[in-house]
Amino acid sequence: MARIVFVMQSGDRLPLMRTYSAGIPGKQAVAEAIREFLELPPVEMEDGLAARI
Repeated sequence: MARIVFVMQSGDRLPLMRTYSAGIPGKQAVAEAIREFLELPPVEMEDGLAARI
């Protein structure tokens, strides 16, 4: 179970959705698209999951 969360420079966390759900690969693709749109650098992965997106 996972969800996409925006982590602000202040450290505040803003979830894209309120609930957690299955389907990590789909969430990873969405997070990568958001990072690309915002022109943010790639994220280092830990055990197949992004530590910070």
